Amino acid sequence: MEQSPYILIIDDDADDRKMLTDQLRHHHTDITIQSADCGDRALTYLEDCDLDELPMLIVVDYEMPGLYGPAFLQAIRHNPRYDKIIKVVWSTSAAKECAEKSMESGADKYFIKPCGLVGLEEIIGYINQILHAWGQDVC
Repeated sequence: MEQSPYILIIDDDADDRKMLTDQLRHHHTDITIQSADCGDRALTYLEDCDLDELPMLIVVDYEMPGLYGPAFLQAIRHNPRYDKIIKVVWSTSAAKECAEKSMESGADKYFIKPCGLVGLEEIIGYINQILHAWGQDVC
């Protein structure tokens, strides 16, 4: 049975996961969000999903212990079951090298994490566009 599209957030910082989740739910009250605190757990989670249970979008932190953002993307990059998933990296780093490494590893977009709620508009706007394209209600 095919489920509604959902978002997977992968970030070792619980506050960042909560901040993004809360803002997404503020704009989309019925959105489903799964989360993982590291790339290794997220990879195991995705491998255990049936094809029709995969997320529509993954937001992954660049710098995490273990399987960090670009390594996670490289791990799923050549598996066709993940081709339709939109992959976003967000990071505290504004370094051009981090953005380039993310894009080379398979990211569709790179965002710099805001220091708080101010600054989240850009990533929320991008996700709103994706949800709209998927036919989800956008507030």
